[in-house]
Amino acid sequence: MYGYDGHQLYMPQDVRICRVCCNWVELSEFRRRTGGGIASECRECHNRERAAQQRLKRQRERKKDLQVAFAEINAASRPSDVHAAANVLLGLSGGASGFAKLFLQQFNAAPAGSQMRTSMLLAGMKLIIQQAKDLDASETPIEGMTDQELDDYLQDFHGKNGTE
Repeated sequence: MYGYDGHQLYMPQDVRICRVCCNWVELSEFRRRTGGGIASECRECHNRERAAQQRLKRQRERKKDLQVAFAEINAASRPSDVHAAANVLLGLSGGASGFAKLFLQQFNAAPAGSQMRTSMLLAGMKLIIQQAKDLDASETPIEGMTDQELDDYLQDFHGKNGTE
């Protein structure tokens, strides 16, 4: 290896340049390839890139799962089917607050007027209408229930829909 002025540079034998961070790193910090060679990126850069790839893969899988769940809600004709699909959706997103956050994130990420946005809106409206019907069918309005009555109502609701 030669410098800009043409003289030969000393190159230590136990270091190498990482192709990602462009730092001189000891050979022990590089992964060994199965064929006996050495990887071109250091372990730290490799782990960082791998984690980013896995994060993107999980996001793609979650988006696909959400699309399937929204399609199931939109295709459901019976209230029990709507509840079952809604429970799957809540499970995928980690509960009601996780669902709200994920719904908003996916809705804003989808292009305006896209099929995904339309599907999400239809599914959301179907869920809201079904929940309103269930609340109207109860004897006491939810605002007038005591804590114990509300607890009993929620237990019955989950029991009827197979979510226990």
